[in-house]
Amino acid sequence: MQGLWVDLSLIYRKPDGTNAFTFKNFLKAGKIVYADAFHHSDNPTKLSLLNELYAINDMDMNSYAKNIASDRHGIFNFNNFAYKFTSRPDYYNRMTILVAKMIEDGTWDAYTVKDGKLVYNIKNDKRFYHLTHNIKGEEYNKEYMLYVAMAKQFETENTKNEDGTYYRFDASKIELPSAYTTIEMESIKSISDLIYGYYSHEKKSLIHYTFLGSLFMQMKTYWSGKKNQYLAPGGVKVQGHWVQRRNSAGKLLYYDVTDGNPDTYKPLVDHNTGYPVMQWEG
Repeated sequence: MQGLWVDLSLIYRKPDGTNAFTFKNFLKAGKIVYADAFHHSDNPTKLSLLNELYAINDMDMNSYAKNIASDRHGIFNFNNFAYKFTSRPDYYNRMTILVAKMIEDGTWDAYTVKDGKLVYNIKNDKRFYHLTHNIKGEEYNKEYMLYVAMAKQFETENTKNEDGTYYRFDASKIELPSAYTTIEMESIKSISDLIYGYYSHEKKSLIHYTFLGSLFMQMKTYWSGKKNQYLAPGGVKVQGHWVQRRNSAGKLLYYDVTDGNPDTYKPLVDHNTGYPVMQWEG
């Protein structure tokens, strides 16, 4: 874990140059993720549902289910247990990074499992605490503009709501379909690709059938990541962050909301109005 943390510290940073999450939260995430290895119920876990939603792991989860289904209910369930530790280290490693990031951001508690489905509640998302609790002030304004930027991005990505309808920004409501947009999740996933590597569609199927193949393929995917990290210009990185936009002179930009309504998107100004212009940079 310490070695992985060092690797993460070198390539996963916030805009200010600090680590994307603390070592404490990284360890906490590891405990959550590896506890999932002992889950033998037919009901999906929060972790597995998050993987389905964000497609963090680059392996087919349906194949896992097929391979362990025949012995799922054994007394010792040995095949299930062994399969998880020979063929799923990639899954657990990548999910540890996701969970650590979610804990750091304050989004982990915003997700719950209800009737076998993942439910997101923005009121439990710590990034929008002042906004959802209507605590007016500077933090409220910042959180609102981040909310607006994310809402517009969800619209651009044609993200769907739980009922299957397309999400549309509504200034009268404070709601989002998910904790992260697609560009944000691709940023998080790129970290896993740099550390653990990634699978080609032609080769990854080998891992599903042989024990030795699983060990060999884990090493091959690892080196694909190292190659991109150290040799390829830019590699497979699509990392980014939500940051405040600047003008050509480097001054921070804000919305002019003299009418008290930031939804009107008045012309940008370079003096502090309290409503920063947020944009995705990466």
